[in-house]
Amino acid sequence: MSTFELGSKLRERWPDEELVARAGIALGLFAFVVALPSLSRRVSFPPAAREAWWPALIGVVAIAAGIWAVSRRVTRLGWTAVGFGIVGIGLGVLTTRASEGNLEQVVVWSALLSAALVWATPLTFAAIGGMFAERSGVTNIGLEGMMLSGAFFGVLGADKLGSWELGLVLAMIAGGGFALVHAFMSIPLRADQFVSGTAVNFFALGLTGYFFLQPYRDNG
Repeated sequence: MSTFELGSKLRERWPDEELVARAGIALGLFAFVVALPSLSRRVSFPPAAREAWWPALIGVVAIAAGIWAVSRRVTRLGWTAVGFGIVGIGLGVLTTRASEGNLEQVVVWSALLSAALVWATPLTFAAIGGMFAERSGVTNIGLEGMMLSGAFFGVLGADKLGSWELGLVLAMIAGGGFALVHAFMSIPLRADQFVSGTAVNFFALGLTGYFFLQPYRDNG
C-alpha cells in the first residue's frame, strides 16, 4: 500500500479535524515526556529539551490544535486535546524542575508498563461488566463496591478455608450479591440508578472495613 493510499484511508476514517485533534492529544502527552532525561538521551534531543520552554511550546501547539478542532465542532476530541496540552505543560515544567537522579528513580518505563498491565486487567474486566449492564439499560456506578467486596471476601475465603478455588467462589458470590442489591433497587423498585450505585459503593466500603478488623485487626 502506497503512502497516498494510506493517507486516503485515514482521511476517510478520520476527517482533518479529528486528525488534528488526535495530533493535539499526542503532542500534549509529548510535552511531558520530552522533558524526561531518559527519553532525551535516547533520541538525542538537545540539552535545551530540559528547559521549561520546550514543554510549554509543545503544549501550546496541542492546545491550539484542540481549539481549532473545537471550532470545527469536534468538541470531544478537541477539548481532550486542550486538556492534554494543559496537563502536559504543567507536568513538563515540573519535570524540568526535578533532578535527573530523582526522575530516573521515579519514571522507570519497564516498571510503569508492567504496573499498568497488572492494574489495568481487573479494571478492564469491571469495565466489560459495566458495558453489558449499560447495554441492558442499567447504569452501574457501583462497580468499585462490587470489586472491593469480591476482593475482600475472596481473600478471606481463601485464608479461612485454605483453598484459593473456594476463595474465588466466595468472591463471585459476594460481587454477585452486591450486584443483586443494585439490580433489585434499580429494576423492581425503579430507584435512581446513580443513588443506588453510590449506596452500593459506600455499603461495600463499610462492610469490608468492619469485617476486615474482626479477623485481622492491625495485621492486615
